[in-house]
Order: sequence, then C-alpha cells, then structure tokens
Amino acid sequence: MNISSVIIKINPKCLERIIQDIYSLNGVEIAIIEGEIIIVTIEAKDSNEEIYFFKELEKIDGVVSINMHYCHCEDGFEKLNSGEEISKIIQILEDDNISYKGNVNTWMKQ
Repeated sequence: MNISSVIIKINPKCLERIIQDIYSLNGVEIAIIEGEIIIVTIEAKDSNEEIYFFKELEKIDGVVSINMHYCHCEDGFEKLNSGEEISKIIQILEDDNISYKGNVNTWMKQ
C-alpha cells in the first residue's frame, strides 16, 4: 500500500468541477481546500497506481500545477523485511571471499 499527498494549485473559478473530478477517482481524497490550493491524499496499491492517480489529477481541467508533497511506499518491503533474499546470497558466499576492512571511523580519519 502506498500513501501520498499532493498539493494542487487550481483556477478557483473551476473549483466545484475540480472537486467532482477528484472524488471520481477511487482512492483519492481531498484533505484541505484553501483558496487556490487543494491538498489531496492518494491511497494506492503500488507505485504504478500512485503514478496513475497523479497523472489523472494533472489532467483535470482547471488544475494549474500539481506537486508531490509526501510519499510512503511499501512496494517490496515484505521481501526486505523477511531477509530471505539476503540470506540466500550469504549462503552462497564462502568465508574466504568476504573481506573485512575494519571500522568505518578509521577510514574516515584518513
């Protein structure tokens, strides 16, 4: 699941239609409307869907600009957290092929 927020600058004359268009996108919600600025949250299943929503918001007539403000991506975290891929690599390596260069702080002083 990916969660992000975007800041949209709009033409205020188009506000009502823009609101309708935003709410037509399932997974997109308006958090704040203040003058020419709308802050929207996007809840997407992955990065591809998140990009899709961003592009759809960008296409709305009356949108002047749109900028990503925050993004939290969980794509692939399951694999990273499980450590299975890393443990497979470690099992392949032989001890003789692993070199230790000492403490990083020692290298930084040089």
